[in-house]
Amino acid sequence: PKDVFEGYFSNVAFAFPHDAVKFVAYDLLKRSAVMAPLHGSAAPIIEGAAAAVIAELVTSPLDVTRTRVMSKGFDEYTDRPDQLLGNVVRVYKDEGIK
Repeated sequence: PKDVFEGYFSNVAFAFPHDAVKFVAYDLLKRSAVMAPLHGSAAPIIEGAAAAVIAELVTSPLDVTRTRVMSKGFDEYTDRPDQLLGNVVRVYKDEGIK
């Protein structure tokens, strides 16, 4: 049964910040002067899409870490709260900007 919950913490650690960033970005875009010229039913669609892109850019390292934890081999990534930052650093070192 332990394997059923493998990656659960990493999933939660990704989902909450991702949704928070998306909602805040959507609200800011909705109120911003940049989106003011948009009218009609297309405005919320464009604002929502832009908010999703911003959320993906900000939380992408957590998403990659979550995927690595869920598909890990032995002695690689651990799904413990105290290891989250270490996992993100390891992903950055192994697969980060080159």
